[in-house]
Amino acid sequence: MSEVSDLDSLRAELAETQNSLQMAAEFGNALLEKNQVLEADQQALENRLQAREEEIEQLRSQLDEQEHVNRQLKQKMEDVNNQDTTDISEYENKIKMLKSKYNNSKDHLKDVTTLNTQL
Repeated sequence: MSEVSDLDSLRAELAETQNSLQMAAEFGNALLEKNQVLEADQQALENRLQAREEEIEQLRSQLDEQEHVNRQLKQKMEDVNNQDTTDISEYENKIKMLKSKYNNSKDHLKDVTTLNTQL
């Protein structure tokens, strides 16, 4: 009877081992499936990251171009402002010169008129 009980014990142990192996196989398959899902998610995230990095690079390039254009515009505005200041100074000098000529002409006319009346 001891042999029967040993045999029953071995059968129970074998059944338990088979059950454990079945559970381990199912668990392993579940892990493999989850790993595949995670790898697919990782690949999708890497693709999104690469797309974002390319977009960032394009935006940086556009920003650099815009900053260059802004610097050029700022320089042109400064040049125009400087030119306007120069033009205003030149016009002020011309006005002073014309006023002086006018006053000289006026004085000369006065002198000529005075001379003319004396004659």
